[in-house]
Amino acid sequence: MRLLVINWQDPSNPRAGGAEVHLREILRRLVARGHQVTLLASGWPGCEPRETKDGVEIHRVGGRYSFALRAPLYFRRVLASRAFDVVIEDLNKVPLYVPTWTALPVVLIAHHLFGSSAFGAASFPVASVTWVLEQTLGLAYRGVPVQTVSESTAEDLCRHGLRDEDITVIHNGVSLDRQTAPPGARASNPTFLYLGRLQAYKRVDLILRAVAKLSAHIPSVRLIIAGRWPEEDENSRQFFNLDSQTLRRLFLAEKLNDLKIRSNEAAVADWIARAFRDRKTGAFQFEVYQQFIKTALPRGRVNGNEF
Repeated sequence: MRLLVINWQDPSNPRAGGAEVHLREILRRLVARGHQVTLLASGWPGCEPRETKDGVEIHRVGGRYSFALRAPLYFRRVLASRAFDVVIEDLNKVPLYVPTWTALPVVLIAHHLFGSSAFGAASFPVASVTWVLEQTLGLAYRGVPVQTVSESTAEDLCRHGLRDEDITVIHNGVSLDRQTAPPGARASNPTFLYLGRLQAYKRVDLILRAVAKLSAHIPSVRLIIAGRWPEEDENSRQFFNLDSQTLRRLFLAEKLNDLKIRSNEAAVADWIARAFRDRKTGAFQFEVYQQFIKTALPRGRVNGNEF
């Protein structure tokens, strides 16, 4: 079959995440089974507008915020004339309303809906648009076959007007070859692991609060957070004010200290070194750091809502 897949970002995007990993694993398997796969996604500064990876022909158009507007125009101009059998829309952030683009069969992949959590992940205008667009899913996709990754998302889609009989739940898989611990490798203390990006809407704060409470009863409990802030990716630094982000990390470390959760001392030391270095000479500005400790840190502590 000849498949056209439309997703907000492709796996090579510097800001790609779990949704793109999920999509890549699906597309690689489809290619291995002999299907022809074309992917339409957004671009980023310096990217190749077209390339082939893992057997997938990738077309990039627009950027992070313009893709939803430019993608349908590009489809009509470049891709609509191709004899695709099926179009797959991977719902990521906002719906693209692909069923209105084409008369071809459309399949929707949905990981989750944002709902009110959008307001913790984006600016108020962007979050408002996301919330409003999600309310239209029942009208735009009613009757479209949907594949989602969890029962909770299936229920959420039904609450937004999609039909239960159109939804199939296919749980995410993992590579057991790469992600299975060797025999006898269990931690000596009760240990929890968070593996993923560190962003507000992921609600890592709930894990931190839970472990803080649990430690009162099980002092040896341990939490490992294995993930990066988005700006730590070298290719993503253009999107962030690193000075501001580094200071926010110090405020977070202070909040963890209030909860009696120890932070990685080497990581905190690195944040301090980066936040207070002179941008011209690279020297550490000790007086500025002392002033920060005395004045800014007490005032800037992360409150409950921000945390």
